[in-house]
Amino acid sequence: MNKKVIGIVLILAICFGLTGCIKGNRLENQENTSWYGILNDGSCFVYTFKDEETGVWYISTSEGITPRLNADGTLYVSE
Repeated sequence: MNKKVIGIVLILAICFGLTGCIKGNRLENQENTSWYGILNDGSCFVYTFKDEETGVWYISTSEGITPRLNADGTLYVSE
């Protein structure tokens, strides 16, 4: 009985360890940021936001962030 309880606890600890979140440093927003949601479907999300310091817009997904570009390849900057 005692070995079963220890085994179950060990298996649960391994399961929780394998499904944990990725560690990272979360920074709180210190300024107002303009952003617009493009797609929000459960675990899939895409949104665009403006860097207030440079005026450049970026597209963010769960895979990463990339600058938003105009059709001619220049950075998208909107007033």
